[in-house]
Amino acid sequence: MRFSDVIVYLTLAVWTASGGVFADREGPRGSAVLAQGQRVPPPPPSGEAPRTIDGKPDLSGVWLRLNVVEPGQPEMLPSAAALYDERRQNGLRDMPSARCLPMGVSLVGPIVTKFVQTAAVLIAIQEGAGTGALQVFLDGRDHPLDLQPMWRGHSIGTWEGDTLVVDTVGFNDLSWIDATGLPRSEELHVIERIRRVDFGHLEIETTIDDPGRFVRTWTRRSTSMLAPEEEVQEFVCNENNQYQPPPVGK
Repeated sequence: MRFSDVIVYLTLAVWTASGGVFADREGPRGSAVLAQGQRVPPPPPSGEAPRTIDGKPDLSGVWLRLNVVEPGQPEMLPSAAALYDERRQNGLRDMPSARCLPMGVSLVGPIVTKFVQTAAVLIAIQEGAGTGALQVFLDGRDHPLDLQPMWRGHSIGTWEGDTLVVDTVGFNDLSWIDATGLPRSEELHVIERIRRVDFGHLEIETTIDDPGRFVRTWTRRSTSMLAPEEEVQEFVCNENNQYQPPPVGK
């Protein structure tokens, strides 16, 4: 993985977490207007949200990274706050993605994400370090009772009207909730409510419940935009990855 690729990814991750917009790589993603470092993406197609043969909203398509519109107000426990402050003070140099490890809790990744939806499962293929494909089981199963802690957890989904409610548990405590450095524990429980409000937009409400890190449950609201001219590209991170962020002030 090239040094420049890592810089692009880390920059995108930080801007995603803070609700910003930034320029993507060359190709179709670089064809939009750039102004003062910001990317102005082309408008998505208009129209009503498509539906599957059984009448459910069809989330299939390629979606741009999250735009956080309401970041929420997480109140951390003292131990979590100390860990968060330590990560900020050292310039986020221990960010998992810098070591090709997964991070984040949303089904929509830091660059682009492709949803492939069937009646039984929703597949999210994310472009980014340590991501790959995620599965949301829609066939009525429960979470396994013997779950081992995982980087991205185990997800099941149910429909509430036109909203897909994704319930994810089974996380490990090795990664971060987002690129700002918010910590997590193995008690983390994420509920993501995804609604395709029209043909070109998703609204996503992410509720974080982690009594091992936070005083109370909190919610973040985001949007994502359809990118019909985009496609998920190969993102090889752990092959010859020698990049580590330099220590702050040195």
